[in-house]
Amino acid sequence: MLRAFLLAALAAAASPLSAQGFASDVPPTTVGIEPVRTLAKAGALDTPDLHAEWSGGVQWLEGVSFSGMAFGGGLYYGRNWFAGSTVAVEADVPVEIVFDAGLSTVARVWRRDQGYANAGTGHFRGAAYDVSDPSAPRRLNVTFVESAPDCGSANGVWGPGRDGTGCREYLYIMASSYDGDGSTYVDTPSGFGLDLLYALAARIPDDRSLYEAAGTLTVDFSPLRFLSVEVPANGESELSAQFTPRAGIPSDASIVFTYARDGSQPQRVAPTIPTEPSAFIAEATAYGLDSSAMYTFGARLEDADGALLSESASARLQPLVALNASLVGRWEERSSWADVWGYVAPDGTEYALIALQNYGLSIIDLSASPLVEAGFIPTAVGASDSKDVKVHEHYAYLVNETGPIQIVDLSDPYAPEQVGLLDTQPGVLNGGAHNAWIDSGYLYAIGGRSERDWVRIYSLETPTAPQFVGEHPSFYYHDFYVDGTRGYGSGIYGDGVEILDLTDKSNPQSIGIFNYPGSGAHNVCGTTNGDYVFVGDEIGSAGNWTRIFDVSDPLNVEFVGDIVVDPEAVVHNCYVVGDLLHIGHYTEGYRVFDIRHPEAPTVAAVYDTFLQPEYGFGGVWSVYPYFPSGRIAVSDRNSGLFLIELTGNATGTPPEPAPAPLAVALGPNPADGSVRLTVRLPETSYVRLSIHDVRGREIALLTEGSTAGTLRQSVETADWEPGVYLVRLVLNDEVTTRTFTVVR
Repeated sequence: MLRAFLLAALAAAASPLSAQGFASDVPPTTVGIEPVRTLAKAGALDTPDLHAEWSGGVQWLEGVSFSGMAFGGGLYYGRNWFAGSTVAVEADVPVEIVFDAGLSTVARVWRRDQGYANAGTGHFRGAAYDVSDPSAPRRLNVTFVESAPDCGSANGVWGPGRDGTGCREYLYIMASSYDGDGSTYVDTPSGFGLDLLYALAARIPDDRSLYEAAGTLTVDFSPLRFLSVEVPANGESELSAQFTPRAGIPSDASIVFTYARDGSQPQRVAPTIPTEPSAFIAEATAYGLDSSAMYTFGARLEDADGALLSESASARLQPLVALNASLVGRWEERSSWADVWGYVAPDGTEYALIALQNYGLSIIDLSASPLVEAGFIPTAVGASDSKDVKVHEHYAYLVNETGPIQIVDLSDPYAPEQVGLLDTQPGVLNGGAHNAWIDSGYLYAIGGRSERDWVRIYSLETPTAPQFVGEHPSFYYHDFYVDGTRGYGSGIYGDGVEILDLTDKSNPQSIGIFNYPGSGAHNVCGTTNGDYVFVGDEIGSAGNWTRIFDVSDPLNVEFVGDIVVDPEAVVHNCYVVGDLLHIGHYTEGYRVFDIRHPEAPTVAAVYDTFLQPEYGFGGVWSVYPYFPSGRIAVSDRNSGLFLIELTGNATGTPPEPAPAPLAVALGPNPADGSVRLTVRLPETSYVRLSIHDVRGREIALLTEGSTAGTLRQSVETADWEPGVYLVRLVLNDEVTTRTFTVVR
């Protein structure tokens, strides 16, 4: 059943997050689903929430590609700019910025090289207007930033340069009406926290000149913006979007929210919602969704006949809060939480070891209720970045990016003692290591801030005094994984993954390197039989998700698929235990996948620790899934340590379907010219293979009919719009979908 509701007052639409809290605010429980709330992040899959268009003469100005929402990444809403703004969402207005050497606006100047201090008045050759009422445009105040070191001088006249930052002469469009003399901000000490409507970071292209022609930059937005999808319970989604009235919208227009399961046509949340004469947040709730499926959500503004007037950006997510996972403990003392590992004492007591980047190492007794810090070791003198920790026997090895590895005796976790230091970059100031892996009595140190940032191998025969054994000069390794006599070095800066033969640890040999377009390989973990590895991408340009490779023949590695929780989200560390793949997925929380069919993993368990509606590098850093009790320690960069228990049958039980008896592989992903699809069929079957856009519309039918064996198709994507696409396979009565991205 679907229901909808509307809150007409902005005050009634305040975010519930501040009052929600985490599930751990109540005593530990073993219920299967914790009442955690998560928000989907509306991605600009089609309609951005801010856009800009140049008109008039030749375009001699372009945006500086920082991280803005429009004009080549150089245009921001004021409240998204680093200086902050007092302008609320409902007060946003469309503006026209006129660039004309024959016009002049007296403008307040902020000196970046002096802490954005007020530097008096200057001049902007042009003017800015609020055009929310086109018949009566309102002229606005303009201010701008100057930085003498960037442009050689500060002359009090707005004039961006040709360098990559445009001399940082940021242009600010203010919400206040033009005063003619700059008096509005005469007593304002600096350019922070003002009534900033829009900030423009721009530069002059190399083949253009400043003010070579008059031009206008129109800054506008859709009447429906900031789509948000909250998931208060499995299979339920609360939708909202900001509505801002605009001239020309019919009085009988209405707002309709839509949702579409992957590969299906969009459904409408009924009834439609009438608009209001002033800005407000429209809301609706969709119930009865399949929590095992991915959905695309949106909002439409329609006239009385159902014709589309405007639409929001789209948000794509799985309506799932927690699956087969419950919280049994929480520790959130100290701060700057990073990696987590585990230690089991001889008496069976389990301890979580959590690295604190700015502090050291905390040892948490997981048998206590509530969880308590048993011991603490501060970061070594002279070091400043303790981000990783591993354990061998009863010793912990705390890795620091800017100093030696600290060796900590855990014989008494309530009285830990530092018993040694391992300098992995002798003679290098702030050398250190980025990460480490321990396997079969050897420590593999990798990364660090020096030229010897590949893998260095140490024997732990004497745990307190590791002895150097060998190394393998190569590109920068960000992480390292060992599986028997094979090692996998992750080249995060586009170098791919190098496979090493570790039979002779004094002289490791390269077996080969495998890679993929736009790579940013952060780490590797593999199946227990060694035939498949999972590569997490943290900073690549082609999607920061998990990719799956068949490495059964290390000389002929084959890409077989990927795991995309959210196309905009960033993945981090992964580990495999039996048939389960455990992933720390930053803003998407803790994720577990059933990998009995490694080419087509299915979700086994989920626990979301991160509530903020944003992407990036907040949230879950890592997980430790090796405790004998089966409990999992999860470290969240923002919220500390979570102790999770998998409940039910966490190997692919409802609401997830059982793994399909077939594999659908595609690649390359993302596709920059073509994509190849391979479908392995268990028997002669009716097959329908098609490709759809994110709204569920079929754009290509590849095959339909009775087929057996292996089906291979190649699809040209060079003329397709960049974005996310869906492969939909109908096999008899079963439907399987895969996602891929088209890039330019």
